[in-house]
Amino acid sequence: MVSPVVTIPQALSTEWSLDSAAVRACAPTRLREFIVGPENAIARAVMDGLIETLQSAAVNGDTSDASIATRELPNFERFQPLVLCGATGAGKSLFVHTLIRAWQTLRPRDTITLTTGSDFAREYVEAIDRRQINAWRDSMRGSQLLVIDDVLYFAEKNAAQTELVQTIDTIAERGGLTIFLSRTPLERGRHLLSSALVSRLQSGVLVELCAPEFDTRYEILRRFCEQRNVAITTGALRLLAQGLRGHVPELFAAVMALEARRETLQRENGRRLASSRSQTIDVAEAREYVAEIDEAKTPSLRAIANYTARHFALTVTELKSASRRQSIVQARDVAMFLARQLTAKSLDEIGKFFGGRDHTTVLHGCRKTEQMAKTDSAIRQAVEYVQNALALG
Repeated sequence: MVSPVVTIPQALSTEWSLDSAAVRACAPTRLREFIVGPENAIARAVMDGLIETLQSAAVNGDTSDASIATRELPNFERFQPLVLCGATGAGKSLFVHTLIRAWQTLRPRDTITLTTGSDFAREYVEAIDRRQINAWRDSMRGSQLLVIDDVLYFAEKNAAQTELVQTIDTIAERGGLTIFLSRTPLERGRHLLSSALVSRLQSGVLVELCAPEFDTRYEILRRFCEQRNVAITTGALRLLAQGLRGHVPELFAAVMALEARRETLQRENGRRLASSRSQTIDVAEAREYVAEIDEAKTPSLRAIANYTARHFALTVTELKSASRRQSIVQARDVAMFLARQLTAKSLDEIGKFFGGRDHTTVLHGCRKTEQMAKTDSAIRQAVEYVQNALALG
């Protein structure tokens, strides 16, 4: 079993590890280490590069505390700007806060600013209205590290985008670094951003944080159980790591849920369970939990129909109708294809739901959609839209 943890410079080990009583008290569902597996090797390499750049500037400059602010400026040109993409729970925030802790250790007098796309745009407009734009610009552009969450919020906000481009350039000229966070892959929203902003974003480094793979999930679960003193068998850990394929929050939720069930059982018995074996989460409990999660994640045919109809600007009634209009047939085929992919329903059950069609009609529609999704961007986008909508609830 691997132990995929980001390499931490010895001098920074206490800053990087989140192992402190204060952190444990404030964030009981957070790991104490930034665990990164091979699926996120690029993120690991970028983090190591950023830390090395900070350390190099500190070593080459004056290391006395009295003149720490006058040390040699780091050279972040090869990272500027840095764009982190990934779903909620992928680790974007932990990446940033890990970097910030290292930065504050090496350059404690540097100005670090964290904001969101909406706040940046709002404050920009307010500064203009109050005739305080120069002061606001000095504050924002004076940051050695500027972190902006939700870069796609700037979509179609032309004035704010122009201001943002100038901010990126100014910070880069001063030797600073700008980091953008996005829950949506940049490629999907680039058509909503100005060419100048897209050019700046593409000139830097794009890191897509992926969901952890099996070995990483196992290590995250093991460490979190250890952190919370949750007794669990190796078999149960492996089953959870294999059955839960989401991001870190889903893994944490599993441990918390199983722990809560154990405590509930103990209360119902009116005493602590007698045997050490019975106090340990075993394979049977883990299997039951994973089965419940799988059932809860399976979308209903009605939900699939609703989101598909919404995407194609149709009603569910039209989707189920006997109409052979091309737009309706195409939408119906997409819905049936997703029903087959995302549920355990048979072809007959899917056909019955979508207007009483037979299984051969369903199969033909599914195969046609699968082939079209490879070459037709509109069909591919429709499939992705419904999948994402269902995932978000």
